[in-house]
Amino acid sequence: MAQGAELKLHSPAGGEPAIYAWPLNVGHGKDRIDGALEIVDTIKLVCEDFPEMKYAMENNILSDYDTKSYESMKQLVDKYNRAMDSILQLEKGTAKPAQRLSQRASRALLKHILQQVYNQSVTDPERLNQYEPFSPEVYGETSYELVCQMIDNVQPLESDTFVDLGSGVGQVVLQMAAATGCKRCVGIEKADVPARYAEVMIPSFIKWMKWWGKKYGEFQLIKGDFLHESRRELLVTSSIVFVNNFAFGPAVDHKLKELFADLRDGTRIVSSKAFCPLNFRITDRTLSDIGTIMHVTEMSPLTGSVSWTGKPVSYYLHVIDRTKLERYFQKLKTKDEKEGNGRGKRSAAVSAAASITNGSDYSDASNLVSQSNSPHMSEDSNMDFYGDWAIDRTGFVQDSFSEEEDDDSYTPRGSKRRRGRAYPPSTNHPLNGTMSRMPQPRQRGRRGRKPVLRPIRKVPTIGGLDVLNSFTLSSLMSKDRNLAPGTVEQVISDIYSVPAFEVPPPPQNGYSYALQVFLENQRVQFIAMIERFKDPQFKDEIQKSIDDEIKKGDTLRQKNTWLLKEIAKLKVNSVMFLKLRLKELGLGDISCPSELKDQSTVQARRLFPSFN
Repeated sequence: MAQGAELKLHSPAGGEPAIYAWPLNVGHGKDRIDGALEIVDTIKLVCEDFPEMKYAMENNILSDYDTKSYESMKQLVDKYNRAMDSILQLEKGTAKPAQRLSQRASRALLKHILQQVYNQSVTDPERLNQYEPFSPEVYGETSYELVCQMIDNVQPLESDTFVDLGSGVGQVVLQMAAATGCKRCVGIEKADVPARYAEVMIPSFIKWMKWWGKKYGEFQLIKGDFLHESRRELLVTSSIVFVNNFAFGPAVDHKLKELFADLRDGTRIVSSKAFCPLNFRITDRTLSDIGTIMHVTEMSPLTGSVSWTGKPVSYYLHVIDRTKLERYFQKLKTKDEKEGNGRGKRSAAVSAAASITNGSDYSDASNLVSQSNSPHMSEDSNMDFYGDWAIDRTGFVQDSFSEEEDDDSYTPRGSKRRRGRAYPPSTNHPLNGTMSRMPQPRQRGRRGRKPVLRPIRKVPTIGGLDVLNSFTLSSLMSKDRNLAPGTVEQVISDIYSVPAFEVPPPPQNGYSYALQVFLENQRVQFIAMIERFKDPQFKDEIQKSIDDEIKKGDTLRQKNTWLLKEIAKLKVNSVMFLKLRLKELGLGDISCPSELKDQSTVQARRLFPSFN
């Protein structure tokens, strides 16, 4: 008699009713679909949004029903419909309906909605398991709880774009669209059967979200290969990527790494298999690895997080950060600079001394040494650049200043060392004793005897400030100068020849020149400030500065929140690892430090009899 009948559930949002055909579906096994229990759970969850009807429904209506009887279920549905119609009628003209429509579904409700969509769309779940074994198209579903854990770890923002690579029937994408404020959620699936079911799930999801009156974001489920070149732009512009790559294989993983190398900094990647080791370290041999631009952490394993096993499965969170590689090269650069400190300045000073000895202009030496001390030029570039310049200017070449030949113990075989000074004192040096000894041409030895090669000692380094102080006046007064490359052709005295402002006339009222100059200077600056305020661009620049500071503050707050969560996770993991280690040592039942000490002593004596 009840064959072909229907059960209608009225929408709490005032939309179209949900229709269930009788007899209701009754499944078996883990994929069973029980229509009667779905109706009862739906009514219970509706009561969570309507506390005024919760008590009456749970204590009177939901306490006595028979899921196998059409009359009993029809009576249950009719009582719910009358109660819902009465509440909606009373709320007309109030702000309560609009408030409910602007809210997102709770996690318990969203799980129920996704199960309703799946039950109505995936009519034959066994077809999803018809795939080629050990191929990248192996199908596996991710649990609702795992996606919730991913949301808690990633903390999506309204500006984020979520992409699911290998989205299956699209459950993860639908959950992200309904549970987060992501700007867009996209899923890409290559296999035919899951992609067809995904097309059916889209209208079913929209229908049930309207029935419940809950908001959701923009989403899209695409059939295709996520490794195809046409999908590259979508992946590169995304900020959150989810990929269940447990069975993809090395070939697909390698192609994914090539795609991930183009992702923007800050992009988060969640996968079932890490793309680089957790303890990855950058070395010269690993510079081409994807681990050089990403940080990877292991998420807490959840039991039943995937469909292919009941054991806990760990997922991994990767964060793209190219400053990691930059910091590595900066560290190498700093290390090299420390090891080679002083070579560039010493070579530049030696070249300056050579040019002075051969009668070069003093201003050239001052420019040379001042630029060799410049922080904007590397030591090696100073040594090569200005050393060559000094040689070209003077024709003086002194190979014995190199570090390789700086050895006082060198004496050719068959010759004797002569005592005495290798460098005679300079009596008429323009630096007045700054450099005590300078290299002099060697005298040719007597005929028939081998010349004695004397060791060449290092020339003391010339301080740049001493040279500048000695030759400032000559550099100012001389107009005919051959400057070193990179210097500025300007005499300091020329700066003071240009007046800052026009000098006022002689005072008529007894005021001093200094006061008049000060007031004139203030007047000029004040007028310039007023003109600056009148400039239309001034307001835009100030507003831009304010906006930049606001963005900076938001970024710092986000980083602060992320750091606090990371600290909390580290605390939880530390306690968990400590308990596991204590359990391994047979110290699991410990409640206070004194018990830990006593049990540790007992275990130590058991393992090491000689322990006192």
